[in-house]
Order: sequence, then C-alpha cells, then structure tokens
Amino acid sequence: MAVQRKIEAKEELRIELRSELATKEDLLAVKEDLLAVREDLAKLEGSLREDLVKLDKKFSMYFLTIIFTVIFLNQNALEFLARILGLIK
Repeated sequence: MAVQRKIEAKEELRIELRSELATKEDLLAVKEDLLAVREDLAKLEGSLREDLVKLDKKFSMYFLTIIFTVIFLNQNALEFLARILGLIK
C-alpha cells in the first residue's frame, strides 16, 4: 500500500513538473519568436535609416535656402560677401 502511494506521488510530481517546466518545444517556439522579433527590428532599423537620410536631405535644402535668402536679400550681407571675395575694396 505504501509503495503504491509512493508510485502515485512520484507520478503526480512528474506530471506536475512537466506542466510547470519549459519543454524543448516551448524553447524552440520562444527561439522562433525571438528570431521573428529580430527580423522585425532589422526591418524597422532600415526604415528608420531611410527616413533619417530623407530628413537630412530635406534639412540641408532648407538650410541652403535660408542662407541664400539671407545673403541675397540682405544688402549688408551681400556687400560683406563681396568684400570677403575681393570684389569690392
């Protein structure tokens, strides 16, 4: 009778531990999910880099436009630039 209870207790513990602990299948599923997340992150990183390049080009154009506007619409700045270049003494 005691041996039977021991066997039942061991079996019950074995079943409980298997349900509590991660199995190889669980670990493989987690690894697959992790790989999928890494791929998504790589795609997002590439997308962000493309967006940053576009913004950099846009701000460069804005900067050049502002410099052009300030220099050629401001008479004093135009005169200063001419003196620097040696066109006016």
